Amino acid sequence: MKDFLVGFLQYLIQGISLGSIYALIAIGYTMVYGILKLINFAHGDVYMVGSYAGLFAASYWVINITKHAAIFPTIIAAMIICGLVGFVIEKLAYKPLRQAPKMIYQTAGIGACFGFFAYTFFRWPMWQSIALFALVCGIIGYFIEKEMAKKFNITSTLILAVIVGCIGTFYWKSSFMVSFIFSIPFFLLFWLVFEAVHRRPFNPAPRLAALITAIGVSFFLEYAMMYWQSPNQQYYPKILTDKIFEFKMGGNLSIFVFGQHIIFFVAAAILVILLMLLVNHTKVGRAMRAVSYDGEAAQLMGVNVNNTISMTFAIGSALAGAAGVIFGCFYPFDPLLGMMPGLKAFIAAVLGGIGSIPGAMLGGILMGVAEQMAVGFGSSALRDVAAFVILIIILLFKPTGLFGKNTNEKV
Repeated sequence: MKDFLVGFLQYLIQGISLGSIYALIAIGYTMVYGILKLINFAHGDVYMVGSYAGLFAASYWVINITKHAAIFPTIIAAMIICGLVGFVIEKLAYKPLRQAPKMIYQTAGIGACFGFFAYTFFRWPMWQSIALFALVCGIIGYFIEKEMAKKFNITSTLILAVIVGCIGTFYWKSSFMVSFIFSIPFFLLFWLVFEAVHRRPFNPAPRLAALITAIGVSFFLEYAMMYWQSPNQQYYPKILTDKIFEFKMGGNLSIFVFGQHIIFFVAAAILVILLMLLVNHTKVGRAMRAVSYDGEAAQLMGVNVNNTISMTFAIGSALAGAAGVIFGCFYPFDPLLGMMPGLKAFIAAVLGGIGSIPGAMLGGILMGVAEQMAVGFGSSALRDVAAFVILIIILLFKPTGLFGKNTNEKV
């Protein structure tokens, strides 16, 4: 029994430390959702950018300033960089959708990301691949948006397929037959898309458009980092001393607490406290709460809604950057780092009640503790399973989350 208690306390401490990472990421999800009702699935990759930004800051600090990197300047540098990244993403990717949504821009952006993917993995010429995929996907978006497929389903499909075949013939210097075979999947894809538009009138869906854009931004950040750095794992220089605190529990049983666990939990707590003070006691925070409650009314009262949304993205991204530094000090990381932690942080936000900052903090801590308990008392194979089990349970029994509230939406 005592062994179980010691193990429980040990995993609890480790889970709280891990949960502080999830909490900082989840806060970014919940802040953006509270204002835009948008799940920013690129947020996990901003967290990845924070790990790399912290690595560069720590390396610069070690080489040019002192012999030892300092944790707090590293976190601050990563927060500034990620805050700027989040600000730019909102201005370039999301703001145009609120003003004049154009599917051609979204599909062209997705195509550009596929082109970057082709360059990264297949070593196709980079700019030509990006231009080719962006052109093809942009044409698809144009036809869908203009609903020309209602009259020109087969004709438009054939034209686009022939264009792809011709590009393949001249660009890859292959035979026309090979290019023709290569264009068949495009023909089928275009035809299915156009037929779907023909059978169902096109109705713009701003939330879906923003979701598609978020996925495109996510791909861009991942493969841009692969291009800039490499797919290989990276490691931080030594930032903190490996100080370990031992607490005797009687006999030969002890609980060990790493100094990093304490510092990182304290850093996360300080950031959350500062965020709560910002939201509740500053002009920016009042504007954020006003836009979250009623954006149109806030705009009529003189609140700059666009700047408030951009500031929200910047703050959430800065917190994700801090989480990236915390993770990088513990574990190696690579450009695909943000996928699973970002998903777990989203589940943590749902668990706490998406839209609630205290709920996101509590949900992140609970997620980290549950994951460590599953690994400690079960198997490392259960590390990711625990998150999805929690998601299923919360959706079945309390879909609004621990701090969420039921809202009525008029149709």
